[in-house]
Amino acid sequence: MSEVVIDDGGLEQPLTQADYEALAQFRYALRQFTAFSDDMLASVNLGPRRYQAMLAIKAHKGATAISVGELARILLIRPNTAAELVNRLELAGLIERVKDPHDRRRALLALTPEGSRRLAEIAEIHFNKLREHRAAFLSLFAGQSESLADGASPKPNGSGYISMATGQAA
Repeated sequence: MSEVVIDDGGLEQPLTQADYEALAQFRYALRQFTAFSDDMLASVNLGPRRYQAMLAIKAHKGATAISVGELARILLIRPNTAAELVNRLELAGLIERVKDPHDRRRALLALTPEGSRRLAEIAEIHFNKLREHRAAFLSLFAGQSESLADGASPKPNGSGYISMATGQAA
C-alpha cells in the first residue's frame, strides 16, 4: 500500500465548520449516487468494476485504444487484477482484444457491439440520474461567489445533508 502524504495545499487558514459541513455533504451525495449505481448495476447483472472498465474503454482518448496497463492505472487496480477483469468482460462478450498496430506484442481493448449497446443504456441511466439530481450536488457549495478551485471556502447553505432522492435536506 502506498504512503499517504497529507498536505494542507497551502491553506492560509484552517478549515471552518462550513468547510467540514460541505465536505460531509459532498461525501454523502457521492455515497447516495454510488448506492444507486451499485443497485442499478446489480439489477442488470453487471458489477461496478466491470461498468467502470467499460466506461474507461469507451472514454479513452488517444491515437490508439486503451491497453490493460492503462486500464489498471485508471481504475486504480493492479495490472493482474485488470487482466482478470478484462478476461471476464471478454468472456461475457462485452469487450475484445485487438492488436496494437504499432506493437504487435501488445493487446488493446475495444468494446464489442453488444458492449457498446449495454454501456450506452447503462451510462444514459447514470447520466440522467446525475442530471436529475444536479441541484443536490451544486447546492453543496451554494452561495459561492468564487470558485473553490480559486481557493474560496464554501459557505454554509444551512440545509444539512441533501438527499439525491429529493434534492431536499435529509
